[in-house]
Amino acid sequence: CDRRQRQMCIRDSSAAESQDDQPATNMIDASPFTTWHTKFGKVAKDKAYVTVFDKERVLSQIAYDPSGGANGRIKDVEVYVSLDGKNWTLSGKATNWSNNKERKILKLSEPKKAKYVKILATATYSNGMEEENKYVSGVRFNYYEDVTKTIKLGNLSLIHISEPTRPI
Repeated sequence: CDRRQRQMCIRDSSAAESQDDQPATNMIDASPFTTWHTKFGKVAKDKAYVTVFDKERVLSQIAYDPSGGANGRIKDVEVYVSLDGKNWTLSGKATNWSNNKERKILKLSEPKKAKYVKILATATYSNGMEEENKYVSGVRFNYYEDVTKTIKLGNLSLIHISEPTRPI
């Protein structure tokens, strides 16, 4: 993993190939000027994007910035979390995201401890009806950590909230 990628590193992008000039690592490079797109001319059978963090985190939400073109924009999505990269728990999903460039936010059903996050596009948009659910694309995924702390003092629980959801 490349430690320069903020506090996370990419483990995998998709079983499908990425377009050569639009690699999966662009989704976590923090640039609004780069994009990820699965390989043109091939149906992306596995539309999953997996990220591994540097350590276990309490994930609360994910933001998705769609690409400029409709081709491959995520319409329906499921988010899975794992501590070992093998056993996955469905932690959130969204359907019928609008087909536009506006940021989409998916709040998990509850904050979940995760080292691995799998974002599975279950439906995608296209430039034409014949290409729906064929590709996946985007500009960026942002991951947010719940840093609420609960301190127990005997029978008393104190909750300290400094930043309930901060970017990872």
